[in-house]
Amino acid sequence: MKVKDLRKLLVNMDGDALVVLASDAEGNDFSILYEVDEMKYVPETPTSGQVYEIDEVEEEEIDDSVNAVVMWP
Repeated sequence: MKVKDLRKLLVNMDGDALVVLASDAEGNDFSILYEVDEMKYVPETPTSGQVYEIDEVEEEEIDDSVNAVVMWP
């Protein structure tokens, strides 16, 4: 999902509602959203990868990174 898609989903929701993250697709655990960061994402498989600080990616010259918004519980 891209930020523009998330914005469309959130636009009509209650601005005072708590943001809660599920730990997995089955809903086995939930955590309150703690922090949001802009980072770089490097895919390792079609559905998972690693995130890096923007400066770190530039220094390491990692070519396959993309801009990402990371939400931390």
